[in-house]
Amino acid sequence: PVAKPMPQVSTSEEAPVVKLNQKEYGVEVAVLQDYGSVIRYVRNLERRFEQKVYIILEQTPQQKNYHVIMGAYPSRRAAYQLRSHLLDFQIRGSVTALAYAKSR
Repeated sequence: PVAKPMPQVSTSEEAPVVKLNQKEYGVEVAVLQDYGSVIRYVRNLERRFEQKVYIILEQTPQQKNYHVIMGAYPSRRAAYQLRSHLLDFQIRGSVTALAYAKSR
């Protein structure tokens, strides 16, 4: 597959904010705490697959968790198809509504 061009990603703690469509579904493939590791993981995913990859920040007073979510599909069925495809590459994930991921 041909990789899509990489969006510019800041190496600081700030990255562009994207408004997610609340009626779409994706596959959560990781929850990481180190921002540098998140960026490396996302770049690797974007090189290997032609999918949108979102980083959703969940912040508590004690720590930051970065949820990595692939895809943005109008139905759960389509997201489950991506999940099955990812299993072929030993990438496990769970289907989630982007609205749920956004509101965490």
